Amino acid sequence: MDSTSAANLAAAGLTAIAAAFAGLAAARSSQASRTLSRIEQHRRHEELTPQFSVTLQSGSGKAAASPTLRVTLIGPLGLGGGLDRCTVRVRDDRLRAPSGLADGPTAADIAGQVWGPFRFTPGSEGADAVGRCVGPVPVALDELRLFQMERSTTPAWYADPGAWEKQYPPLAPVRLAFHCEAAGQPPWDVLVEVRTGKATSASTSAATA
Repeated sequence: MDSTSAANLAAAGLTAIAAAFAGLAAARSSQASRTLSRIEQHRRHEELTPQFSVTLQSGSGKAAASPTLRVTLIGPLGLGGGLDRCTVRVRDDRLRAPSGLADGPTAADIAGQVWGPFRFTPGSEGADAVGRCVGPVPVALDELRLFQMERSTTPAWYADPGAWEKQYPPLAPVRLAFHCEAAGQPPWDVLVEVRTGKATSASTSAATA
């Protein structure tokens, strides 16, 4: 191989190496750009986590057993027109499993029971038959939404109804989950605990998709 051919071969090799390094740098730059974009999207999503003011308002006498859940979307302003869809669900106080006893509750029995002091009045404002969920409904900023609630039913397998009343007295906390959707954003799940007669503000997103 003459000197000219050798020089040309060396130049070609250097060009190939330079191209490989350039491709690697471009790939790293693209990856970094995607990572920064994901971080920014996550930050923006967190900034837009819905903020609620929630009050469980009850009357006196028999009306105390049928309080009204008052829900207002108070922010943030970045949500613009508010939420396209919001579903409110009564959360159980803890997870439960079937007892395994022949006459004990089944998994379906447990799932069909609201484990807390209050449930949504079935059929009211679109509540399901169990009284666990209402919605989805649109919610505008500063809009007050009212949902009727009632005392949770005593499970059929409870031999002593008084034991249920002791376990979930009227002043026990009602645990709620707000599943919120707005155009252009993944949904938010905001968890709230509220007691009768006490206002609660919440904007903690427990799970984002």
